[in-house]
Formats: sequence, structure tokens, C-alpha cells
Amino acid sequence: MRGVLFLLLIVLALGSAGTASCAETALTIDSVPKMTIDELKGRLDSPDLVVIDVRSVNDWEESATKIKGAVREDPRKLASWLSKYPKSKTIVFYCSCPNEETSGSMALQLMAKGYKKAYALKGGWKPWEAAKYPVDPKGTD
Repeated sequence: MRGVLFLLLIVLALGSAGTASCAETALTIDSVPKMTIDELKGRLDSPDLVVIDVRSVNDWEESATKIKGAVREDPRKLASWLSKYPKSKTIVFYCSCPNEETSGSMALQLMAKGYKKAYALKGGWKPWEAAKYPVDPKGTD
């Protein structure tokens, strides 16, 4: 139920911003492709890859690290940073939400804007950290 309400808020936000809503583009949070932590780990050195940390402010502040090579972006300010990332790149978002709510909504918004290779990291930050996969200290972008 929480996921449905979150998706509804995203649809309303997109519609009020004068952009196509998710309903108009037939995209849903379920249609967002997910990349596993193993798949991402294997692609970390790809020049085509952009990993974007969209964890909540609290989760970001409580952590000393981020996924290796990841950049931090505020999910509430998508319009201010989206143009930095070409549509040709593979973009993987991660968050700390239990069902990829934030990362899925970010990928959904990019898909609605024509990005073909936008993904949510399945499970997000916590499984990555638990697997002891490569991390960088925060502040290394």
C-alpha cells in the first residue's frame, strides 16, 4: 500500500510539473529494471556506468561510505542535475528503502524522459554493504 501511495505522489508531481505522467507513458514502478548487486559489482569499471546515491538525508549522513565511484544527488532536485547525465549512459540509482522506492522512482522518472538504461539497484545500499562490496569514503565524487 505504501508503494502505491508513493507512486501516486510521483505521478501527481510529474503531472503538476508539466511533464508526461507515468500513466500517460504506461510506465510503472514495476516496469523499472533492477540491477543486482552482483551485476553492478561486475560493471563498476565500465566507462558507460553512472551510479547515483539517492539515499535519504538521514541514511546519507549516518554512513561514512558510498558505493565505489557513486555520485550523490538529491532526489528532490532532479531537474537541477539531470542534464549532467547523457541518455546514452547506464544509470543505476540506489537508496536504503526496503523496496527500492526512491531509486525506483528516480529510474522511472528518467525512463519517462527517454532514458533507456535507467536501473534501480535491487535491495539497495544495505545488501551492498553487507556483501562488503567496494565502497569509497563520502566526499570522493
